[in-house]
Amino acid sequence: MTNSSKSAFYFGIYLISTGLVFILIPDTVISLMQLPAIPEGWGRMIGLLAAVIGIYYIVSGKANAQSFIKSSIYVRFGFLISVILLYLTGQMPVSIIIFGLVDALGAVWTAMALKSETPR
Repeated sequence: MTNSSKSAFYFGIYLISTGLVFILIPDTVISLMQLPAIPEGWGRMIGLLAAVIGIYYIVSGKANAQSFIKSSIYVRFGFLISVILLYLTGQMPVSIIIFGLVDALGAVWTAMALKSETPR
């Protein structure tokens, strides 16, 4: 695997891990992150979605799907901007930005990996 595909693969592992935590102990995560209470089952649904997206990242990384890997950089930065907006508009606590920062760090890693793979 190339470095950029490894970054997608490992980001997928992070997403699946996060998803599993939300599936297994949603109320604990919501409480620790000081997130607003949500109806029963929605924490698990969020976890399931995160895990499914993680599978896309793993498969794309293994396949070296460069169009997915490249586009994921913009999407992950967009996610950071979105969670910041949710915080600034009072819809979410500041702790939600942690998820956006992890996405942005992953995007930086992927971008740097892609740059290092580009022939000079």
